[in-house]
Amino acid sequence: MNNNKTEINIKKYIVWIISFLMICICFLQYIHPHYSLDSYVWYNSNKVDVKFMLGLGRPFVVLAVELVSLMGINVVKWQSFFCVVMLLTFAISIVKMYTITITYNDIKDNFVKIIIYICCVVAFLNIFFAEWFQFVESYIMFSGALLFVVISIEKYLQGKYVRASLFLFIALGFYQGVLGIFINWVLGNIFLKYNKDFKKLISNSFYCIITAGAISVLNILSNKFLTKIGAAGQNDRQVVLSFDVVIRNIKDILKGQKFFLINCYNLLPHYSLLICLLILLFLFIYIFYKKIYIFWIYPIIFYASTFLPFLFTGILWMSQRTVTPYFSFFAIMAIIIVVANEKKIRNIELLVLIVMSILLFLNVNSINRIAIDLFSTNRMDYLICKQIENEILEYEEKTGITVEKILVRDDEYPVWNDPDISTQIYDTNKRALKVPWCLNGLFKFVMNRDFEVGYMDEESYQRLFEKEDWNIIDLQEQLVFENNVLYMMLY
Repeated sequence: MNNNKTEINIKKYIVWIISFLMICICFLQYIHPHYSLDSYVWYNSNKVDVKFMLGLGRPFVVLAVELVSLMGINVVKWQSFFCVVMLLTFAISIVKMYTITITYNDIKDNFVKIIIYICCVVAFLNIFFAEWFQFVESYIMFSGALLFVVISIEKYLQGKYVRASLFLFIALGFYQGVLGIFINWVLGNIFLKYNKDFKKLISNSFYCIITAGAISVLNILSNKFLTKIGAAGQNDRQVVLSFDVVIRNIKDILKGQKFFLINCYNLLPHYSLLICLLILLFLFIYIFYKKIYIFWIYPIIFYASTFLPFLFTGILWMSQRTVTPYFSFFAIMAIIIVVANEKKIRNIELLVLIVMSILLFLNVNSINRIAIDLFSTNRMDYLICKQIENEILEYEEKTGITVEKILVRDDEYPVWNDPDISTQIYDTNKRALKVPWCLNGLFKFVMNRDFEVGYMDEESYQRLFEKEDWNIIDLQEQLVFENNVLYMMLY
C-alpha cells in the first residue's frame, strides 16, 4: 500500500516538474524586464485607474492592486517577481486540468494519459497567452483570473457548485476572458462522463451553461450598479445591453473566423489551425457517427465559448489576450476523441497525438519569436528616446531655454512596428513611440523628465511638416524646436 502511494506521489512530482519546465521553455524569457504601452504609464505611478477598471467589470483587480500599492510595491518594477507568480499559476493550471480530467473520467491507459497531458499543455502554452506575459502591469489580473477559474472548474466537477460559482465570480471579476476556459473544461468533462446517458448529459450540461450564464449576468449587473452610483466610469469596451449591438458583434465574430483559421493573426503557419480543426472534427464524427445529430452541438459550444464575452461589448476588440480559451477547444476535442475511442484504435490515438504535438511545437516556436520581437521593440523605443533626449539637451544648451512641452502628430502613413518585427498585431509588439498617450510615461522612463505631451494643432502641422512621410527615424526632419516647445512627428 505504501509503495503504491509512493509511486503515485512520484508520478505527481514528475508531472509538476515537467509542467514547470514546459512553462519555462515557453515563457521564462519574460522574467527579463520588458514593457508594454501601459507599462510605461504604470512605471511612474502604481495607482490603478479605479473608475476605468470598475467600468470594465474587474473589481477584484482594483482590490488586489490597491493592496499591493499599500505595501509599497510597484507592479512594473517588481515584474520579475510577478512573472514567477504567473509561471507558477500556469503550471498549476496544467497540472490541475490534467489531474481533474483523468480522475473525473477514471482514465487508466497510460498512453491516453500522455495525450491528455499534451492537450492540457497546448491549452495553456499557446500564442494567445503570450500577450498576457507582455503586459507586466496586468500580471496580478491575469494570474488571479486563471487561478480562480481553475479552482472553480475543480470545485464544480467535485459537485461543490456554490463554491464553484463563487470562485467563477471572482475569476470574472479579475478578467472576463477566462469564461470560455470554464465552459470548455467543465462541459467537456461532463460530455466525456455522460455521453452514454443522454438524460444525465443534457441535465448536467444545462446546469453548467446556466451557472456560467448566471455568473456572467451577475458580473454585468454588478458593473451596471457600480456605474449607476458613479463608482465605475464609462468606456468604449463596457457592456452594452442592446439587441443591435449583439447582432452586430455576432456578424463581426463570424467574419473574424476566417482570420483565426487561415492565418491566426499571422502568428502560425497559414491554414495550420484549419487543418488541425478539420482532422479533429473528422475523428469526432467517426467516433460518434451514430449519435452525431445529438452531439454536434457540443463542438459548436466549445468553439463558441471563446467569443461569448464579446457579444455585449461596445467595441469588438479581439486581441490575442482576449481569446485565450481558443486553444482549449482543440484540447477538449482531442481529449474527447481519445477517451471515447472505446475500440482502442491506436491509429486514432496516434493521429491525435501528432496533431496536438504539431500544435504545441508551432506555438512554442511562435511564442519565442513574439518574445524576441518584444525585446527588440523595447530596445528600439529606448534608443530613439535617447536620441531625442540628446537633441533636447543640445537645444537647451545652445538656447538656454528649457523644453517643457512636446506636441506630436502622425505623419502621412504611420507604422505600428519596425520593419524587422513580424509579430506585431493589435497591442502585441506595438511601437510605444507611435502611441501619444503613453509618450509621457515613456519619456519619464528613459529621460527621467516630465513633459506636457499633447497633439499638434493643424496650423503648426501645415507650417512645419505638411504632407511629409518617413519610413525610418530622421530626427533632423522630424523634430522642430520653437521656444519651450518640441514639435515631433510620429512616423
